[in-house]
Amino acid sequence: MSDRKSIDVLPVAGSPVVIGKLADDDYIVIACDQIAMYRITTGNTVLRVDPEGLLVSKDGDTLGKILNDLVRGVLSIAAPKDVPAITELIERINDLLP
Repeated sequence: MSDRKSIDVLPVAGSPVVIGKLADDDYIVIACDQIAMYRITTGNTVLRVDPEGLLVSKDGDTLGKILNDLVRGVLSIAAPKDVPAITELIERINDLLP
């Protein structure tokens, strides 16, 4: 993967890949049989998609953390009958946004 601000595609190890050479030390994946991860980087913002889930981050903060903080805030003011359903949201958030 490149350290440039770009779109990176990481193929699954051993899968067939077609690449193009952009410069002496810079290549691009044109096609591959299986993808292990996508990463899009723009400035301090990163979007990563892999089998673990989706990561959206900026300056060290993540969408998963923000949503978990929101749910915990709601739990602190929610009526007791709503707590199980709201708590389940944390599990769903952490499954999608590890």
